Amino acid sequence: MIKTKPGWSKITTIDMHTGGEPLRIFTDGLPEIPGNTMLEKRGYFRDHLDYQTFDFTCPEGADCIYDPEPMEKVDNFVRHQGENMIFIYGEWDPWLAPGVQISGKTNSFKVVKPEGSHGTRIRNLPEDQRQKVLNALGNWLDCEINW
Repeated sequence: MIKTKPGWSKITTIDMHTGGEPLRIFTDGLPEIPGNTMLEKRGYFRDHLDYQTFDFTCPEGADCIYDPEPMEKVDNFVRHQGENMIFIYGEWDPWLAPGVQISGKTNSFKVVKPEGSHGTRIRNLPEDQRQKVLNALGNWLDCEINW
């Protein structure tokens, strides 16, 4: 049981990032939020509650400001210039949703294991996908890959 300081509220959240964007899902502990529509509730939440910030995850005295520009630069590089990259996902991997979008402008590629999870690795890919990955690595490294 987590104890809170007197006068503090206990809220439960799931914090994550998707494609470099921070996301917080509140699962318990919020006060009643007035409004007839989700848009009204969102406006009230934004204007009257301070739960939406990530400030409490930063060291005291630090400014936590999210800047999407570095992630946008990485995404642009990977899609348009990134050579010799292999992105391996499972079909049921939550990282697949915000995963890399391959543009076809480079030799990089994405492999999605059917019914795979976040634990998908080269060793547990189906044989045809594993062979594609190993062949690419061998060609890029100019060596034979013995598996």
